[in-house]
Amino acid sequence: MKNVLSFAINAAIVATTATIVVADTATSQNDRECLALNIYHEARGEDTLGQIAVAQVTMNRVDHPHFPSNVCDVVWQKGQFSWTNDGRSDRATDKKAWDVAHEIANDVYYGMEKDPTDGATFYHGDYIKTPNWADYMEASVQIGSHIFYTWDGNWN
Repeated sequence: MKNVLSFAINAAIVATTATIVVADTATSQNDRECLALNIYHEARGEDTLGQIAVAQVTMNRVDHPHFPSNVCDVVWQKGQFSWTNDGRSDRATDKKAWDVAHEIANDVYYGMEKDPTDGATFYHGDYIKTPNWADYMEASVQIGSHIFYTWDGNWN
């Protein structure tokens, strides 16, 4: 009887663990896909470091209390990334750039890349007029054509 009970307990633990791993894998796969789309649409013209920096901003937002707590919700948060509401197709059409975006998304998602932005949660292209929101932030670094900003969560 003791062996049967022990077997049943161990089987339940294994089944629960497997369910958690499958759920986490599906969630992380979806998040990595959203992160790759953001890299692709926001920074595919940048070098690797520039793409890592854009990906890292997305992850910094996930960790910031003023933003959603998962990658897809950060990427699709209304008005945050121009490509998500520009009326164009969100499908990646440049296979080489898409493959690079996927690779970078995996590396950044799993913490295999150092954050080159010093914790930035915002950025904009250096080719546009500085947005009003930048007045409330500290510029941390420019990488490629993007200027990165840290934000303490206050708008004053």
